[in-house]
Amino acid sequence: MNLQSTTPAAISPPVRKLCREVAGNAEPRFIPVRGDIDDAGLAAVPGWAIWQCGDALIEAEFHVARRTADGELVDIASRPGGEETILFVEDPRRSAGAPEVDRERRALRRDPLVEDFITLGRKQFLMLHAEQPADPSLMRRLAVAQLIVKNMLERGLGGDDACLCNSGKRYKNCHGKAVRSLRV
Repeated sequence: MNLQSTTPAAISPPVRKLCREVAGNAEPRFIPVRGDIDDAGLAAVPGWAIWQCGDALIEAEFHVARRTADGELVDIASRPGGEETILFVEDPRRSAGAPEVDRERRALRRDPLVEDFITLGRKQFLMLHAEQPADPSLMRRLAVAQLIVKNMLERGLGGDDACLCNSGKRYKNCHGKAVRSLRV
C-alpha cells in the first residue's frame, strides 16, 4: 500500500464526515490546480484540502485556495504528485492568515499501525510548534519511528510482525510500545 497523500477519488461518507468536522456544513468540491496563474487580484479563500493515503487514512490540511474574478475556485499551489484537481472545502470560520494548524487525520480502518501513524504526525506537529525548542534526540527518534511505521504500513505488515528497526522484537513490543506511550 502506498501512503502517498492524493486527492480522494470520490466524496465518500468518511470524507464527507471529516469535512463536516473541520468546516461545518460547507460542501466539499473538486477544484482545478492552476499553478500557472498569478495570485495577484485573486481573493483568498480559507478552507481545507482533503487528502487520502491509500485505504489507511484521510486527512484535512488547512489550505488557502483562490477565487478568480469570474468566481471560479482554484488551487494555485504546485503539487508534487502532479495532481490536476484537489478536494477542497471552504471554511469561513478561518482566516487566510491564520496561524498554522495541525492536519486532522482519520483512520479508514481499524489498525494499530494506522493509529500509530496518526499519533506520530500529531506529536511531530506539537513538538515543531511548541514554545520551547524540541529535544533534537527526541525529534530524531520520532522521525525514525515515523519511517518504521510508514514502511510497515506500505509493506502490509502488522503489529505482530518483526519491527523494521531490526531489534528482533515484534513491532507491538518495540516501536509500537514507544508510540503508544506518546498517545494523548
